Amino acid sequence: EALNELYAVLTQSYSANIGFRSAGIEEVVVTELNRMLSRNTKLNSAEIDKRLIHAMPVDIRVVINWNMNSTDIDLHVTDPNKEMCFYGHRSTQIGGRISNDITQGYGPEQFMLKKAISGKYEVFVNYFGDTQVKAEGPSTIMLEIFTRYAGKDEKREVVCVQLSKER
Repeated sequence: EALNELYAVLTQSYSANIGFRSAGIEEVVVTELNRMLSRNTKLNSAEIDKRLIHAMPVDIRVVINWNMNSTDIDLHVTDPNKEMCFYGHRSTQIGGRISNDITQGYGPEQFMLKKAISGKYEVFVNYFGDTQVKAEGPSTIMLEIFTRYAGKDEKREVVCVQLSKER
């Protein structure tokens, strides 16, 4: 059922308002769909467009989502060569790649690197801004860090952080 729901996100029509807020989410959905298929060979993928199905193991995958609509939060990842990947520099020399910059809605944004090099990777977010009055307080992000994503020895770490104006 989850596989069918993910596929429906790719194939159903959206109103202009929702479509604008989530422009680029397809890349993240296709990644999740392929992970499901790679981790459970009993799933029936007969109804899924074959052009979307690919083995997608990657050494590093980072995903952020947030809890406030009309908010722009930007994912940044710096690799061991000190090259930063973010919305203004979407791919790196070593093959890191960031998804579309989601400037409305709840995210997600993702970074993926097929073949990681040894060294320290830094992950951070930039709270670019919002266009709403909030009684709830600052936005909260959920950060998921995967290593060996979609492989048999995949590891996942989840970090939730409430943002503040302080650095």
